[in-house]
Amino acid sequence: MEGLLNDGAKSTIKETFAAFTGTIAGAIDTQRNDAVSKMLRDDYTALSIIATGYTMLHTAAIGAGNKNLADFTKESLTEIAGLITQTSEIIPLIVAEELDIEDVAEEAISNTQECWKPENMMAEA
Repeated sequence: MEGLLNDGAKSTIKETFAAFTGTIAGAIDTQRNDAVSKMLRDDYTALSIIATGYTMLHTAAIGAGNKNLADFTKESLTEIAGLITQTSEIIPLIVAEELDIEDVAEEAISNTQECWKPENMMAEA
């Protein structure tokens, strides 16, 4: 299993995944007339599901002693986490625009991003 994920395989997996998700996203987009905020909500949900899958696969790869797969899934999870963060920062802007309340967008971004800081999360009961 040592050569399971060489650079060529990683590239192929990422290209296939991107093509697949692009095809699915395109099909969904042609079928829905939702507001952009709802589309972003759906994308955020999909990214969260993908992150969960990478987390599970990463854990299994470590348990199986497959360093290449563990490294690949960690790199992929890092990319997905970045997309989730970027999406969470854009959602308040889009909602504010759709509701014609652009003046509150920056405050909403600041408030919602603050919620994700570990020091601001609820302490264990």
